Amino acid sequence: MNRNINLNISSSDEEVKNAKNVSCRRWFVLASGYFVMFLITGFAFNVSILIPELLHTFERSKAETALVQAITAGMTYAAGLGFSATFISATTSIGEYFNGKSKLMALAFLSFGSGCGGIVIPFILNALMDEFGWRGSLLIMGGLMAHMVCLFAVCKPVSIGISQNKESNSEENSKQGSFSFTYSLKSLVANKVYILLVIAMCFTLPVVISSKIFILDFLMTQGFNSDAQMKLYLCLQMGTALGGMVPGLLKKYIPHTSVLSIPAFFTIVGTTVYAFLPTAETYAHHALLLVCLGLTLGVGITTVSMTTMKLVGLQSYTVGLGILMTLIGISNSIGGPIAA
Repeated sequence: MNRNINLNISSSDEEVKNAKNVSCRRWFVLASGYFVMFLITGFAFNVSILIPELLHTFERSKAETALVQAITAGMTYAAGLGFSATFISATTSIGEYFNGKSKLMALAFLSFGSGCGGIVIPFILNALMDEFGWRGSLLIMGGLMAHMVCLFAVCKPVSIGISQNKESNSEENSKQGSFSFTYSLKSLVANKVYILLVIAMCFTLPVVISSKIFILDFLMTQGFNSDAQMKLYLCLQMGTALGGMVPGLLKKYIPHTSVLSIPAFFTIVGTTVYAFLPTAETYAHHALLLVCLGLTLGVGITTVSMTTMKLVGLQSYTVGLGILMTLIGISNSIGGPIAA
């Protein structure tokens, strides 16, 4: 009996220790996810900075050159390929280490990292191109991307390092078995709201992303010089950074807000911007409209992970996010040449 009491005490102490370790580690996981999103989306969605140089170097049509941006962004969403593996890993790690409203805020913080990367990396690319050319700038960016290996070193699953007895292990294995890929896939097919989200995202998000490909070219036709173009592009990225925080803030301070009403509203905002952008005349008008367009993109990026987790749950999240991202990636790869 005393032995059982000692075992229970030691087990309780170990659980408390593990809980403290998880509580501390989750902030490192959050910081790691922030910088991962800073790098991957900051680069993948801003390859458009290279488009003028690529047009000049290879002398191809705009539609052909647009494939560079379209495929780069598309592979970010195609599950298991390119940057998408890091995207899914970062958001899944947040899902393991955070719960409830803190999880939504953590996902929003990741999207804020995307926006911050979108603000900083275009200027880094522009400066690197001036110094080393577009080939040298890509080589240096590749070196920066390699640091993601170090960032993911802290993102181990919560279950690793937690001792469990045979009974708990068998229970855990049975739970994991019940949520197999086939089971998750069947539940997703039966989830009509999730199917609606997939269709909506495949038509709306690639449109906004594709518009960034030739945004600098558009601003040049509007009569802006290179400095003004970069400043207006910065307005677009600032809107994206702010938009990444919007869904999390709305769910925190207005808890009854529907996870589908947020992207629906900002889709309307983005559509309105597209209608008025060609008729804008002053610098201020262009800046305001581009901020609004950036808000739409930021909300859309956040919604991909946040809304999916809310609709399908954590157990089916990886499968649901993988399917959604793959289809968005395919749509985005097609959307770039069409936009050109």
